[in-house]
Amino acid sequence: MEIKKLNKPFRIYITRNKGPFGTSAATFKKELYKENPFCAICNKTFSIHYFDLEHWIPVGIGGKAFDKTNVRLCCKDCHNKKTDMDKIIIYFFKDMDFIERSGSELFIFVDLETLHELYTFLTKLSLSGKEHKKNYSEWENISTALRFEEKDNQN
Repeated sequence: MEIKKLNKPFRIYITRNKGPFGTSAATFKKELYKENPFCAICNKTFSIHYFDLEHWIPVGIGGKAFDKTNVRLCCKDCHNKKTDMDKIIIYFFKDMDFIERSGSELFIFVDLETLHELYTFLTKLSLSGKEHKKNYSEWENISTALRFEEKDNQN
């Protein structure tokens, strides 16, 4: 996967509480629950109060907050595990200088589609049943390869 730095960062303003036309997160959650009252990860059903809205592509890396193709219902246990994994991946992206956050602004220094593809790849790697520490060392190997690739492209 080739990752090229952008000449000018792409800027996104992050808003989480209101959806299109003033839709609240609670209203959006109820709508998703009516359509499918099962956790998107473990496939168990619970009361609506035990579900969270979960973003497949985190808002923190440019995922859309109120887009049905990016938001799903997850039980609190699965959502907490996914959030822990997301934090590691986002830390990795910051370490690679792919993203930078300042308040409600997110600056992305690589192509957004490529960033989302890399996120999906790392998520699948994490979900393959390996421990996070081992995965992070694998990501460090990937980051080293990407840094060498970046240097080669600059020469």
